[in-house]
Amino acid sequence: MRKVLNFCVALAFCGFFAVAIKPAHAASYYVAPGQVSAEIRVAGAGEGRPDLLGQFGTATGSFDYDAASHVLSRLRVAIDGDSLSASNYGSQRELAAMLEADAFREISLASSGRVTLTDGKGEVKGLLTLHGVTKPVTAQVEVTGGSPDGGISSQRGGARMSLKVDVKRGDFGISDDPDEEKKFGSSLTLALEMQGVRQ
Repeated sequence: MRKVLNFCVALAFCGFFAVAIKPAHAASYYVAPGQVSAEIRVAGAGEGRPDLLGQFGTATGSFDYDAASHVLSRLRVAIDGDSLSASNYGSQRELAAMLEADAFREISLASSGRVTLTDGKGEVKGLLTLHGVTKPVTAQVEVTGGSPDGGISSQRGGARMSLKVDVKRGDFGISDDPDEEKKFGSSLTLALEMQGVRQ
């Protein structure tokens, strides 16, 4: 519970300082920890090598969305790296060692500026913090739902977001154990499904 509260406080803090740039007709959406599915995938090294897949049990987020103009802004995502799990012990051990989750618990994404979506889809630029390193990235997003009139016509004003960001592991200092055979490629993907509730 303390982890969840810490993430909620962090998001509220970010939102407080972004109020001045909120679009005039945008609605604010909060994504509670139980309304996020967060996955991480590390590509296998070449043909025949399986990907390494894990899930994070604790994540939360927020964003502003104007369903009339399809403008998305102030996207924030916070993931607790220590909540990592995998389908088997071997995969979880490899992922935890690769991410050094005990030392680098914070995984976060904060968008910069606003983006107008086309058919609910678009690219969002922002800063990703992963493995203790913060770098600019471009995330692919898709938003469905929302209520153009500010009413409750879509799940009480709720909006669903799919988000995916692909990065190179080396850009964030994530390397393989030099004493082990190379099993994984250079690409790493974070994928989230979020259900936001209008505030």
